[in-house]
Amino acid sequence: MINKVVYISTYIPQKCGLATYTHNLRTSINKMKEWTGIDPVIVVADTKYDHFTSHTEHWILDKDRKEKYRIMAERVNQSDISLVSLQHEFGIFGGDHGSHIIEFIKYLKKPLVTTFHTVSPKLPLSRRRLLKEIGSKSSAILVMNQGNRKYLVNKLLIPRKKVISIPHGSPSPPNIDIALLRKELKWSDKKVLLSFGFLMGGKGFGFILDVLPQVVRKVPNTLYVIIGETHSSVKEKNGESYRKNLQRKIKLNGLQDHVIMIDEYVSEDNLIKYISAADMVLVPYLNPNHSSSGVLTYAVGLGMPLLATPFTYAKEVLQGQKEIMIPYGNYAEWREQLTSFLSNRDRLTTLQKKISEISPTLHWSHIGKLHAKIFEQVHANYYLN
Repeated sequence: MINKVVYISTYIPQKCGLATYTHNLRTSINKMKEWTGIDPVIVVADTKYDHFTSHTEHWILDKDRKEKYRIMAERVNQSDISLVSLQHEFGIFGGDHGSHIIEFIKYLKKPLVTTFHTVSPKLPLSRRRLLKEIGSKSSAILVMNQGNRKYLVNKLLIPRKKVISIPHGSPSPPNIDIALLRKELKWSDKKVLLSFGFLMGGKGFGFILDVLPQVVRKVPNTLYVIIGETHSSVKEKNGESYRKNLQRKIKLNGLQDHVIMIDEYVSEDNLIKYISAADMVLVPYLNPNHSSSGVLTYAVGLGMPLLATPFTYAKEVLQGQKEIMIPYGNYAEWREQLTSFLSNRDRLTTLQKKISEISPTLHWSHIGKLHAKIFEQVHANYYLN
């Protein structure tokens, strides 16, 4: 039987979607697991980040020092850890494309379950090789959609039985008074569209700002709320130029009274409130190969009406709801659908009911159970063999 599982990832309060994901996964598994040990986290951080030093369940891994990966693997080997859950994203580890993680895996002598958060047929060769090497050393690989599973099996030649598809997890709808919440937010008389996440190219926020002027003419009380601070990698390279470009577009399109930008990394509790209080969530990603989306997952998990571009993850999660997946760049269709939904409460309610039927498959209570089962199976098979 499993004694403890250790997670390798960024972790809260780091401002990172992966950190939040790992926290929620760990929390959901803790509520239903059969093993009793406290599951620690190997927190991938740089030397400037010292928040975790006082927490015994947080093991700090200096991401840029390759020798630290070997030392951490040896610490895991000598501990009572039964299994390692690696949350893999290229940008969080040191080395070229995050290659330092191979040093950890090379010395690890415990079963490894790896979750690939970024898989795409357009990845450069160096990254594909890295995925293949990590995959070869993992007892199981988790991805967030069937398209990614097929790619790993058919193109990277990872054994089919190793690769399992489990979607991103979502909180359940909160038990709150939505009318009161909208009143507190001063949204009571508004038709609120919401997008959220780190500000960076590829999210499609600027596209929506170009769609909105004609929507506003027909639905004058439309309000578009964009929540999120600029992504750290974008800020380091270009400062706040992306946000300023959006602000210029708002002014140029005469949308000053119809767009609010909330420049902060909001807590999960507050984010859930914002999502729940909106009329509709917009996920207009540019990249058709986008393999996961916490934004779309949260919208669906909370039972919210939404419109999205037909990227890979959206097509799988939305289960054939073609009317709400509109190609990026199709200005006319986006305008028509937004105007129609915001003008027709019955149509919006019907869509919400359809989305709510999908919601339970994404709730953390379900996703955590699936992970715990896989961990137990991998652990049993590893020591059986």
